[in-house]
Amino acid sequence: MAFTEIPGCFHNDPPIADADQLAINVLDESDASNRWDQLVSASNRHFMFLDETEWPAILVRDASVFYTWMDDWNNDNADAFCNALRTLDIDLTQSVTVFWMREHAIESSWDAFTRNWINFLYEDEGCIVVPSVSYTSLVLSNGNSWVGTRPSAA
Repeated sequence: MAFTEIPGCFHNDPPIADADQLAINVLDESDASNRWDQLVSASNRHFMFLDETEWPAILVRDASVFYTWMDDWNNDNADAFCNALRTLDIDLTQSVTVFWMREHAIESSWDAFTRNWINFLYEDEGCIVVPSVSYTSLVLSNGNSWVGTRPSAA
């Protein structure tokens, strides 16, 4: 089951524990695209191309930065941001979809994501994290994170 990389998006460095790898499901392009269209944008395929009326762009524009993670990422220090993420209103057992773009996404437990967030930010232009139940969602881009409430449908 071990995996090492989703090119341009995810890298298994530092190594993810086997138990956490079992909680990570790489979505095929069709499933990733369908989820993106429903949860993020029906018209744009990447965070950098979202228009100003789409919820991730509104979140980045209007919300305060929740956490600046770049120094932690550069120093392989996952604990502080992990602890900050665990303060959010997202149950540890809840499933989340992590999008890098329409065609590239994974599904993970929130617990596994919070412990291994460093691995998910291999591509830091824009990572969008959408929980399956909670409307509390995240945008992580260029060393910062924003948290806010997404609409029920894109």
